[in-house]
Amino acid sequence: MPLTRRDLLLASLFGSGALGLRALATGIPAAFLTNPRTALADETCGAKDKAQFVIFSTSGSGDPINTNCPGTYFGDPGVPQGLYHPPNASMAATQLQIAGKTWTAAAPWAQIPQASLDRTQFWHIMTNTPVHAAEREVLELNGGTMHNELFPSVLASSLAPCLGTLQPQPIALASTPLYFNGQALPLLPPFALKYLVGPLKDGLNTAQLQQMRDDTMNKIHAFYRTSATPAQQAYIDKMANTRGQWRNVQQGPLATLANIPNGHAGADAQIQAAIALIQMKLSPVIAIDIPFGGDNHSDPNLGKEVSTTTDTTGVSGVSAIASLMKQLETAGLSDQVSFVSLNVFGRTLATNGSTPVSDGRNHNANHQVSIAIGKPFRGGVIGGLGPVEGDFGAVSISSSTGAPGGDIQPIDTLGAFAQTMLSAFGIDPTSISNFPTAKPITSVLA
Repeated sequence: MPLTRRDLLLASLFGSGALGLRALATGIPAAFLTNPRTALADETCGAKDKAQFVIFSTSGSGDPINTNCPGTYFGDPGVPQGLYHPPNASMAATQLQIAGKTWTAAAPWAQIPQASLDRTQFWHIMTNTPVHAAEREVLELNGGTMHNELFPSVLASSLAPCLGTLQPQPIALASTPLYFNGQALPLLPPFALKYLVGPLKDGLNTAQLQQMRDDTMNKIHAFYRTSATPAQQAYIDKMANTRGQWRNVQQGPLATLANIPNGHAGADAQIQAAIALIQMKLSPVIAIDIPFGGDNHSDPNLGKEVSTTTDTTGVSGVSAIASLMKQLETAGLSDQVSFVSLNVFGRTLATNGSTPVSDGRNHNANHQVSIAIGKPFRGGVIGGLGPVEGDFGAVSISSSTGAPGGDIQPIDTLGAFAQTMLSAFGIDPTSISNFPTAKPITSVLA
């Protein structure tokens, strides 16, 4: 009988001597528990101090995130006149402070906690496609990755040795199919994870977890008394959960997954599941989808764009990102987890003709906004806008400052974004290529 997706994930988390649960209870990475000697000698991680877990939002819808965020309002640096913003009062132009600098955005962006805003970057880049089905090509950076690997998979495989996760493959909680080494990865919607861990949550108790933690830690201490250097012993002790921390295991990620509403797969459920899976150190990269208006060709007065962006329930739009930031802070993960977005394309911005005034917005191959939030980033706006083909598109970017106008041409802004993300997480940016003028913009990193 072939293994189901549930079987495979159960095997990863709780098979082979409950490896995943032991890692969760102790705080010690599964890679170390599997082979301590190899783990201590492992030098495949380029920069452990920079490695981050990544919650990666991607969509093939072509959401209009690019039509109301910082860097799209006249009066901000380099922004031309003629951009059309939703007229609804809930989307009123509002001034924000990002890392000490004033920018203008639609009012919902003020929901993001100030500490997170100061770590938020808005990248104005070009994906060079107006085709929904080209999302995979965009995630392959239009041929810029080796062996056509998806960018989330490049991140995951590079970060796994640093983070000691159970697997190097990313996990997809949303509808976007992911691939790793050319193989399709299963989709694991949040409500499926609920059924995966529900019986385990109910069947675990404090005594079992305490015994599991103590047995594992005793074996680890016995190992490093004879095999580890003082520096390695200190490293292991730093990773290990205290007795107080492990008591939250049952009430933490396992309970979070088990309490996801039946059949629920919205952004709020995806965020809850993503944080739980990161706490369990299952994968370095968890892929989700936060809606921002979707394919809004038929969107009179931009009603759909307004409703999904202004939603206050955490199911979509800015409130979902704000909720993610608050939940990361509550979980003590604000410095360990970064949020990154990359969609297939953005939407048109001009008011010429009947679009978007009466009908909605068309596809924009020349402009898409990616967001990066986390400890590695200096908050602000990277790149900018200029007139392109009767509308607006991304302009060139300075590789020394990140300001609009410079040596990185619009066609290579996608590559520069990806290379900068790699640099932020301690990964060699030259692992992606095929961008003649792209280079990492290290000045925008913390």
